[in-house]
Amino acid sequence: MRERLQSAPWWVMSLISGGFFGVWMTIFGYLEHPGSWTRAIVIGLTEGVFFGAIMGPLQARQRRKRVAAIGSMPAHDLRVAGRAAMRGPVPADPRVRQAAEWLATTQLKASSRYRWIGLIIVAFYTVASVAFALTWSLWWWPVAVAAFSLCAWFIVLPRQLRRRIEMLKPDRS
Repeated sequence: MRERLQSAPWWVMSLISGGFFGVWMTIFGYLEHPGSWTRAIVIGLTEGVFFGAIMGPLQARQRRKRVAAIGSMPAHDLRVAGRAAMRGPVPADPRVRQAAEWLATTQLKASSRYRWIGLIIVAFYTVASVAFALTWSLWWWPVAVAAFSLCAWFIVLPRQLRRRIEMLKPDRS
């Protein structure tokens, strides 16, 4: 199943990511305003379509870049490299190790490019979620916790990726 998703066209990725997000937002919308499934479904469909329209092409572009840089690699090795780029043992196979290093380096560059603007936006969203939770609905607390976790991720990710890149360098054993 994962191999098929790795080669899926952008519109399939849009449907999948938009569908999951739409279902989540439908449930969240209903919990926020109980008794109105129609409203919750309309909100979920609308937000799912927008989310899918953005995420599908973005995921397809990231996949194209990854395949162009890594080349043709068996799906299993690509999964091992993807996992090794973030955690776990360093692969013994030099090709997989090089692919993992490239994936980690690429992710570090991408996260560094948008780190501060992303951190500012997510921090603002965290503060807004806490304010909504205090003044409007308790259902905003899970959103505030998730946004705070994302803030922490923006801070921790570059350091983790730098350590991982050092571990994956060919001269290290």
